[in-house]
Amino acid sequence: GFRSGIFTGAVDGEAWDATFMNAWTPVFDNRGGERVAAQVRLNYFEYSIAVNGELWPSTYACVWAPSFDPATGALAAPVRQGGKWGMAIDAAMAWAPKYYQCWNQEWSADGKKLWAVVAPEYGKFTVACNDKTWSATFPVITDLSLSPDGSRAAALASHKNDDFRVVVDGQAWQGGWDMAWKPVFSSDGAHVAALVRKQDAWTYMVDGKPVKEIFSRAWEPMF
Repeated sequence: GFRSGIFTGAVDGEAWDATFMNAWTPVFDNRGGERVAAQVRLNYFEYSIAVNGELWPSTYACVWAPSFDPATGALAAPVRQGGKWGMAIDAAMAWAPKYYQCWNQEWSADGKKLWAVVAPEYGKFTVACNDKTWSATFPVITDLSLSPDGSRAAALASHKNDDFRVVVDGQAWQGGWDMAWKPVFSSDGAHVAALVRKQDAWTYMVDGKPVKEIFSRAWEPMF
């Protein structure tokens, strides 16, 4: 039945041999597409990561979606141990489990930087790069965005789905908004833009300043 495992992964119609209580969020290693990883649930209490159906040797109280290093193929996944969250890479604990939350990780293109949304304290979220956090914290952090070279990051901060602010390199831009959308970087990583809205007025912020124009409707920017 369900507890014995009824879920698995499949690639091009070919299912893995192993089955799991649950399986979610398959991701490809884009260096060649030969490996696929997913978060899996083994029983009511144990979770792990499966790669081409093969389990990591470690189990955890919970896991989030894995992601492959685009340069080396190393596999990172947020994992929960001892009541706190950390980051495992290829089943070895790379970031100690010290966070109240850790998820939505993203690699730089060269694989030298791993970014993630983390909560160093309960209800206080920020962004970490290689396990080093921004000093500023916020009630919620979403929509992590990296510059093309992965050296910079931006995100949205908010409180109870309101008072949205754009945060770039750990600094919140002035002004709160009823809604904001994922920040975008220019191709050289020097500039950041975001679509924002207050009541029925839509506009854009670029490098921390709103543009002069106000619109009745607008869409996400690109450089």
